[in-house]
Parts: sequence; structure tokens; C-alpha cells
Amino acid sequence: MRKKDIQFEAPRRFENCIKIRVLLNSSCIGYANLIRSNNTATLADIYMTNHSKTVLKLFKTYQNFRNQGIGTQLLKYIFSYCKSQGITMIEGVAKGDLEKLIPWYKKHGFTIGIENQIYQKIYATKHLKNQGKKT
Repeated sequence: MRKKDIQFEAPRRFENCIKIRVLLNSSCIGYANLIRSNNTATLADIYMTNHSKTVLKLFKTYQNFRNQGIGTQLLKYIFSYCKSQGITMIEGVAKGDLEKLIPWYKKHGFTIGIENQIYQKIYATKHLKNQGKKT
């Protein structure tokens, strides 16, 4: 698999809720769900699958699409897409393997905040810089 084989599919307009799909050879191998509120997008979910395919109708083979940089490509696409839609901030709550997720979000420019309630919430926020043309 080459990075150029990966494609992203997103709606033309970001109105309320959208799903951005990650495609490899026309098969969906991951997605991101986003919710819009004014100029803020909430990254509700980002997921890369363990895709299976049937071989000879007897066996299933699994290809792991995690830890190959595809999530990073998706996140960069999300930044670009959101900027094109007038979004100035992306936020979300990190869930899962926080030892891996927190450094990953920080590496991509998110600010991390922690809120202790019944369970610990890890907030990730990123301000998108407006990269207009210089005059």
C-alpha cells in the first residue's frame, strides 16, 4: 500500500454533521465523524479499521490499517477541509489508548486539557490558522 493509494471522501459542504471516509481501492478502511457548531468542528470519532476480505470463500484475511500513518493523513485532510469550510477550531474528547493518543494529538498541534469528573475527560483543541494570501 502506498500513501497515494489512499483517498478521502467528504461532502462538498459542512453543514451540521459529516462523515469523511478513508478509501483504499474504493473500499472504506476508516472514517472521521465531525459535528459543526458555528466556526468550531467537534471531532466526534476517528477510526481506522482492521479490514477483512474473504479468500476462496473459506478463509478471511485481515489487514491492519492502524499505525501506518493513514490516521495522520486523515487528520491533515480534516484540517484542510475544515479550513476550506470556514472552521477556525477543532475540538474533541480523546478516548481509548491515551498513552498513544495524547502524544499523537499534541504532535499535530492540539492543546490537551484534563477534566476530572466521574471519569477523566481528555480534551483536545486545535486552532486552525488562517493562511490567506499576503498582499
